[in-house]
Amino acid sequence: MMQFDRKDLKRQAREAMRLTRPRFWVVCLIYVLLTTGVEILVHQFSSYQGTVLAEFSFFLFFCTILYNLYYLVVQFGYNLWSLWTWRRLNPGAGALIQGFSIPGRVIIMELLIILRVFLWVLLLAMVLTILVLLAPSPAVYVLGIVLLYIAVVVIMLRYAMAPYLLADYPDDGAGAAVNRSVEMMRGRKWELFKLQFSFIGWYLLQSLLYGGVLLFFLIQSGALATAISADNLWLYQSVINSTPAFLLSSLIVLPLSLWVTPYTSVAQAGFYDTLCRQGQGYAQMPPL
Repeated sequence: MMQFDRKDLKRQAREAMRLTRPRFWVVCLIYVLLTTGVEILVHQFSSYQGTVLAEFSFFLFFCTILYNLYYLVVQFGYNLWSLWTWRRLNPGAGALIQGFSIPGRVIIMELLIILRVFLWVLLLAMVLTILVLLAPSPAVYVLGIVLLYIAVVVIMLRYAMAPYLLADYPDDGAGAAVNRSVEMMRGRKWELFKLQFSFIGWYLLQSLLYGGVLLFFLIQSGALATAISADNLWLYQSVINSTPAFLLSSLIVLPLSLWVTPYTSVAQAGFYDTLCRQGQGYAQMPPL
């Protein structure tokens, strides 16, 4: 099995990020505005429409579907930026919208991945349900949930290289990218998992900062003075979902996110490029 030097790969990712113009954190901020920012605007607008006209009750659902398709294309552009950054091509912020040159193939690729993951999870869930019915006990139930979670992670890793393969071979289509990702990740899912897991400290720090802000608002509101129950659950939700709590928690976490998000993305792109250079049969292609 091929071994990866994760420390060296992450070092190269940091070096590549330092060479970007505009800076990597600027591109990441634009990416956040194009995704999370647009999502907030869409939700606010659709909610407002729903309160004005009763016939617009389906509007939020329609906007959610439209946004998710838009998000998939922008996410592909961010993966493209990460890959070009790793290759020292200095892609610039314009790479974020490159997915709109092939939106159909990007969306079809993602839908194929979602469908395959769903079918695998459905099959595994049926098998585990039968096992639980044959041996009903809390231990078997918990073990089944754990095994299902592990299986989902493994299945998702099968398709992790599909966006980069579509970027390198857009003319081959979405299905080819998905199938090649499965082939490329055969025997290498554990290495990619270890790379992704090596960033767990950053994610825990983000969670602590985010949770600390929410805890502050819960203390200030007096919500923690009483135990959580079905009667006062709305109070906790209203505090956590309040605009001040959302804005402050987002601002506190934002500087860290502008570092961690591109760091992990460029490192994973480097994992793909390393596979390409180590004889997996996929040559490094020019930009789209």
